Amino acid sequence: MSNLINGITFSLFINENFEDRFVAKKITDVFLRSAKTITPKKFGYFQPDVKIVDAEKVIDVLVNKDGPKVGPRAGSLILEASKGCGFQIQWNKSSQPCFSFIGGHLMFENIHKDNEILNDYIRLVRDLVAEFSFEYGEVRSMALKGWDLPLNLQIRLPDIPPISIYGKNYISFFGEEKIKRAPFLKLEKIGDSYWLVAEESLFNEVPEVKRAKIRSYLGEDSFMANGKWKYSDGNAPKFDLSFSSCN
Repeated sequence: MSNLINGITFSLFINENFEDRFVAKKITDVFLRSAKTITPKKFGYFQPDVKIVDAEKVIDVLVNKDGPKVGPRAGSLILEASKGCGFQIQWNKSSQPCFSFIGGHLMFENIHKDNEILNDYIRLVRDLVAEFSFEYGEVRSMALKGWDLPLNLQIRLPDIPPISIYGKNYISFFGEEKIKRAPFLKLEKIGDSYWLVAEESLFNEVPEVKRAKIRSYLGEDSFMANGKWKYSDGNAPKFDLSFSSCN
């Protein structure tokens, strides 16, 4: 840690049942109607080695159609748009409940080749945020130290990335008016969430002065900071993760 990679990544965490076929279809629909530059062309459970011809087959993988229906179980879907652009969707039901997850990567090489692809990529993230009620999300560069630090939303948020997405629980936790007054560069309501910009360029790290101001305003104990990630306590919303229990 950190494993530096020349690309942009997004991560979205949601209190939602991806095992449900209706929900899985909504997810895949967003990806399959995205801009041509980033539309997935291949899919698979562990590797994107099957050409996408039938969307129902893609959904089958996400809901783990042939897997167990009771007890501990999980689903994973890998999507590939091109060599340098791909996505992962996963859920898990176990004795230790956790959030469902959607993430993606876009390599710098792809961005240098196509001036519009980064905009298409961000538009996809925004479309996902508009369609679903995510708990938390972020967009950041993988070429900067600290991007891959482990996080536990039940204890603290990670340090401030260039783009943060706060869902309903965080809006209630911090207070909507306080979020509106927080010292981000830009703020926008998308669906049930706030899209918060702390740094204009996704290639740059948010300056520590800016991160410190945001952390101080919203509450230091709600954020990781200074490269630290092993926290035993903190302030966070009380999430109901019973949907992901295998019981």
